[in-house]
Amino acid sequence: MEEVDIPLYQLSADNPVSTQVSIPAAIDKSLSIGNISYNAHDLFSSGSFSQLFAGTLGEKSVAVEKIPAAYVDSGTVAWLLNLNNMNVVKVLHAEHDPDFKYAN
Repeated sequence: MEEVDIPLYQLSADNPVSTQVSIPAAIDKSLSIGNISYNAHDLFSSGSFSQLFAGTLGEKSVAVEKIPAAYVDSGTVAWLLNLNNMNVVKVLHAEHDPDFKYAN
């Protein structure tokens, strides 16, 4: 695992304190389900019922919404996929696993 050295503190820009601590570099949290890929570190927003991440659908950059499966049924997902309204963000694709539904 790659480590990075971070100064604990610095007295001045010209006189850094030599005491440092090594911590692991950021762990890759890239996740994929079907054609949807996202990184758990790229969280845009989180609310009571979902989380919104930066992600991709194939080669296209999209926002990925991760919703607990208990909050959304398949009829709602189908309705959102077919909804075309200029005042609502278009849902392009949806995937699911036993615990979550993913839409973008």
